[in-house]
Amino acid sequence: MTPAPRGPLTSVLDLFSSVWLGVTLLVLLFVYSALGSSGYPTRPWIWEGHVWERIREYSWAEMTEYEWFNWWPFLVLIGLICLNLTVVTLRRIPLNIINAGVWMVHTGLIILAIGCVIYFGLKVEGDVAVARGRLVLTPPEGPAVSMLAMPGNVVQSKD
Repeated sequence: MTPAPRGPLTSVLDLFSSVWLGVTLLVLLFVYSALGSSGYPTRPWIWEGHVWERIREYSWAEMTEYEWFNWWPFLVLIGLICLNLTVVTLRRIPLNIINAGVWMVHTGLIILAIGCVIYFGLKVEGDVAVARGRLVLTPPEGPAVSMLAMPGNVVQSKD
């Protein structure tokens, strides 16, 4: 008796049911995240002042963290990890009380991954002026006025 022919969908499902594919994707995500956020130098002995130069400043990937974690390789890795977790959970782990913890962990990881993508998708980068004090100016010919102590602030007379 010959086995039933397997279609392409079954082959793709078998690939994404692999725990080793998930481990490989997680290692790739770890390396990608480490390179993007830890400041690993591309050339080991580049020394500018007292700070190691970061990989994004001396390589093809001259990006901010915002750009690095919004770039397509990160989004593809996150998507593949979520797909792998979903397929592995549905195909290999029976839904019963004994396996409820595994289902909850996998669901939590997917929620964290989606939250990460949403966070970096909505994140706004930039500088914000923070007022740390207030100045009280008392001119000899008029009443005292106050203003926030920030660069560029001026007090205009009402004359």
